[in-house]
Amino acid sequence: RKGAHDKRYSMSSLKLQTLGWTPVVPFENGIRETIAWFVQHERWWRPIVKELGYQEFIRKFYGSGLGQDL
Repeated sequence: RKGAHDKRYSMSSLKLQTLGWTPVVPFENGIRETIAWFVQHERWWRPIVKELGYQEFIRKFYGSGLGQDL
């Protein structure tokens, strides 16, 4: 699938749960904490999105409009 990339990811932990795994952090809390980390650590990720290689990757797999607001 050259140039194609999944637009949506769907995951289920059902198989892991049948093996006895349980999440330590509820999804809602985890996603909230993850977003807060990226907001608080902009100095870490901002230089990455400005790199030419990263920008080329995004254009190739997601199109030219994605990431323009970063």
